[in-house]
Amino acid sequence: MTYTLALEPADEALLERYAARENLSVPDFLLRAAMEKINAEQSNQETREALEEVRRMKADPSLGKTYTDVDVMMRELLA
Repeated sequence: MTYTLALEPADEALLERYAARENLSVPDFLLRAAMEKINAEQSNQETREALEEVRRMKADPSLGKTYTDVDVMMRELLA
């Protein structure tokens, strides 16, 4: 599948900056953005809430517990 976009130079520069922040090429950035949108629309409410919780926790690490040892994390999760 191939798509072509006609963008104003300022819009193209903006997309390039957004992609660079994610260390992606513009096509990869656009593909990821499209897939995230598709997945968000297909996800159920519980999944969307869980994803939003992860985004909040990544933005503010004080909101959740972090682990440096996977074995410890799994023992606590399964307890």
